[in-house]
Amino acid sequence: MAKHLESAKILSIRKIATDNFKLTLEAPKIAETAIPGQFVQLKVDHSLNPLLPRPLGISFANPKKGRLELIFKVVGRGTQILAESKKGAMIYITGPLGNGFWLEPDVKRVAIVAGGTGIGPILFLAKKWAENVNLFGFLGARRNDLLCGHLELARYCKRVDCATDDGSFGYKGLITELLQKKISEYQIQQVIACGPLPMMKAAVAVAQNLNLPSQVSLEERMACGTGICLGCAVKLADDKYHTVCTDGPVFRGNAVVW
Repeated sequence: MAKHLESAKILSIRKIATDNFKLTLEAPKIAETAIPGQFVQLKVDHSLNPLLPRPLGISFANPKKGRLELIFKVVGRGTQILAESKKGAMIYITGPLGNGFWLEPDVKRVAIVAGGTGIGPILFLAKKWAENVNLFGFLGARRNDLLCGHLELARYCKRVDCATDDGSFGYKGLITELLQKKISEYQIQQVIACGPLPMMKAAVAVAQNLNLPSQVSLEERMACGTGICLGCAVKLADDKYHTVCTDGPVFRGNAVVW
């Protein structure tokens, strides 16, 4: 799939949870071909600090309007600069990069599990798949103020279950504990997870215990986004190294060496 370098205009940027923001861009070339699970490499300006672009998962693409949505968390200088950017400013993005999620044959009921900014790619998937698949959302966070996207996700799912570590919203505990409690009741046939590594590992284990297929979207530090620098290489079950930016970021759950 072709990737593009675009100078994209910021249409809006708003805070959706503590340290979490939704960014809407005018990026028609990337929006035209992006699919759920793919990402972009984003750089706010041409300065050397930060030097490297930031990989951000695509949370929605509207090819008709040429718009792209990204959800990100402020974790360092690059994302802090992005959060402080103004409407109308131009930023530089490359994409769409990587592969995307896919529906397994004959599957009609899918559990989509998200934690943190993993809600972005999961929202994109939900919007694209909802007409043809019964989706069941599972969304986790450490605290209520860090939870975002559950109301929007509910528009596309048969049900959305939430969990917080401290019990400030929804189930008290890990979202994967809730997945384990509900997966048989909801008659889930496939599990897709995006978020922190321990959460995805646990979600895959729940699926494997029931012999269900699973997919995960891995997050690694990326420099080039094209597989050349090998900075995001991970070892998979085939005993070979694969680059997350080109071979992924989406992999079968049982292919990952946890």
